[in-house]
Amino acid sequence: MALESGIDVWRALDDALDLGTWVPVPTPDVEVAALANRHGQPYYVLRSPTPRYLRLDPLDYALWQRMDGRATVREIAVAHFQARGAFVADRLARLVRELRAGGFLGSAPFDLQATAERHLASSSWAGRAASLLGRAVSIELFRLRSADALFETAYRRFGWVLYSRPARIAWIVLIVVGLVVWWRQVLSAEHVLFKTNGSYTLGLITLAFLDTLGVGLHEIAQGLTIKRHGRRINGAGLLLYYGVPVAYVESSDVWMADRRQRMAASLSGPYAMLVLGGALALIAAPLDGTEMGAFLFKGASIWIANAFFNFLPILDLDGYFVLVDYLELPALRANSVHFVRDELVAKLRAGAALTRDERVYTAFGFAYGLLIVLIPIAILEARDLRYADSLGELWTRGDVVSQAMAVGMAAMFVGL
Repeated sequence: MALESGIDVWRALDDALDLGTWVPVPTPDVEVAALANRHGQPYYVLRSPTPRYLRLDPLDYALWQRMDGRATVREIAVAHFQARGAFVADRLARLVRELRAGGFLGSAPFDLQATAERHLASSSWAGRAASLLGRAVSIELFRLRSADALFETAYRRFGWVLYSRPARIAWIVLIVVGLVVWWRQVLSAEHVLFKTNGSYTLGLITLAFLDTLGVGLHEIAQGLTIKRHGRRINGAGLLLYYGVPVAYVESSDVWMADRRQRMAASLSGPYAMLVLGGALALIAAPLDGTEMGAFLFKGASIWIANAFFNFLPILDLDGYFVLVDYLELPALRANSVHFVRDELVAKLRAGAALTRDERVYTAFGFAYGLLIVLIPIAILEARDLRYADSLGELWTRGDVVSQAMAVGMAAMFVGL
């Protein structure tokens, strides 16, 4: 019996039922980073050649070190018991499965359940439609060859200057002054925001171009920061995401860096957008009434707005990852919502003291809910700004195309 040619299902099933007889053989060239949290407690991150990443605590790492390609899983458990007096059978079984799935222990095992699910999905109309839709959502247009080497060269030749002390001071000044000048331009409506040469259609195209360019610069900034901290760029290129071209830099290798370096990488993208947006606002200031001034103001506005939304820890964007790394609480949003919804009231009624993590979950859960309420209110209040009249004019035209353009323009300013 076999679901796929050349695969012995019964052997795979026997292996799953008797994992103890299996000999784990580490994949060659697995990289290990020894790190520590803010309290100095050690942990380890493994990087497979795939590349895949797996975080291990000291006990899991000790078990990993016993996997020498000769001992069976059962012998590793016995050796650990003899050395430390602790039973780790269930823990070791879970670890081995995670290591195998991540490519850290040779070829990934045959997954009977996943294969059956794929077979059933491909045989149904709904399954085939879902598969096609999934592929259509994100299409890779091209992938940059030797992305890591290119970013390494860029950083060594000129990128390092951007992180020098004089440059960092200049960026702060540029952000502060640029934001003040930009906000004055917003309040006075000196430049046309939603039109180009009097056309809303050209205005939408211009904003879309600037938005795409901003995403690319955001990704480049993060890529240079990752190289500054000695980590790899696993890939870069251009995706067609929901029909929109989006540049990307694959930055997962930052998990091999320490906590501060991960936070720096997350911050670098929106920070660069604030710097560049402030610079465009300053250049646009003396060009009131010109198409070039309006073009620069459009860029400043969309980059600054996207930077602020990236900082908000509501979605899985840069600000959220900075907060997660700062607090060292993975799955912060999901855990916060769960605790506030399902556990907080019972704890308060019982008069039980909240732990540090529970206090953080409570604060984040309520702040998260408050932001969800305040953001729509802030958007509604923005109707008083003069630029909101343009979107209102488009919407009230009544035709589908004009209303879609109004929604598209508004979406660009909230990072969608």
